[in-house]
This record gives sequence, C-alpha cells and structure tokens, in this order.
Amino acid sequence: MVLLGGFAGLRFEEAAGLRREHLNLSRRSLRVVDTLKRGGSLGPPKTPTARRSVTLPHFLVAELANHLRNYPPGDNGLLFSAPEGGPISYPNWRQRSWLPAVRSTVGEPFGFHGLRHSHASILARQGVPFRTVPGRLGHQDPGVKLQVYTHLFDGADRAAADALDILGQAEGDAEGMQSKGQVLPLRPTQEGTP
Repeated sequence: MVLLGGFAGLRFEEAAGLRREHLNLSRRSLRVVDTLKRGGSLGPPKTPTARRSVTLPHFLVAELANHLRNYPPGDNGLLFSAPEGGPISYPNWRQRSWLPAVRSTVGEPFGFHGLRHSHASILARQGVPFRTVPGRLGHQDPGVKLQVYTHLFDGADRAAADALDILGQAEGDAEGMQSKGQVLPLRPTQEGTP
C-alpha cells in the first residue's frame, strides 16, 4: 500500500479499495474504481477525476505480483485486507502498521497523504511536465493543486530561460555570433518561418 501511495499517487482509501480485477500487471496499470468508505463498504471515488487509470513503474508491477503470490485476494477481491480478513480499518492499520513504520524511519508527523506529495516531488525532480501530475493524482481542479505543488517546479522557469539562451550557445556570446554573420532571425522570414 505504501508503494502505491508513493509511486502511483493513490490515496489511502483508493489503495485500500483496490480489487484484483482493477489491476492489470501485463499492461502495468491499475484503475481506481472503488474506494474504501468508513465502515468498510466500497463506493465510488469522491470526484469523477478521482476515477482514473494509472500506469505503474516496472518495479512496482514486480512488487504487486509478489504481493499477490504471498497474499492472494479473498472472496471480496481486495488486494489489501485486515489480518482477520475483510476490509482494512484505517484507525487499526494506522496504529498497528503505519505509525510504527513512520517512527522507525522518517519520524512523525508523516501521514499516508504525504506519500502523494512525495509522488509529485519525484515526478517534478524527474522533469515530468506539471500537466501530467494532476491526472495521476486524480485531482478535480488542477489549477488549485498547482498552488500546492508549485514549489516543486521552481527550477522549471530557470531551465526554460536557459533553454532560450540560444544566442550564447553556438560560438560564444551574441556579439561573437554577430561578427561572423550568424545572428538568428527573431522575426519570421518571408516564407513565414523563423
């Protein structure tokens, strides 16, 4: 479940509501169709955009295949079940599994939702375009979430400016290029191309 939060961007209730029929390991994908509701019932996600398909990294496919071999889904088809079977109770899971793991690694406070922020951070650091991130996370309003994740893309503006620094790339600075007649046109040519 933790890997699905960090590397697929799933919310706790989405991971806990994931059933075997919504996982396609050969296509490296999963579909968020149901979420685990309070009381242990399954129901649709809160918003239409939360109902989505997510492509999985190769290592996560291998981890999920291993999980399925060791912990086959029960009658309800859930990938993750409580120790006694049936849907996971978030308060019990948090106390028994999550908090001890957090205390022994990153330290408190760190909630499951923090894994989604980690997911967005990894994507940003790997140069994934921002417009891809909200879709993976199932956000309804990407503009609002842009405010939440904008700090992850702080270096993107600098990279864009560096990419535009074409006058200094070929043989020195702009003056050197001009003296050799290598000035790039900044207006369209007669044919309409720059």
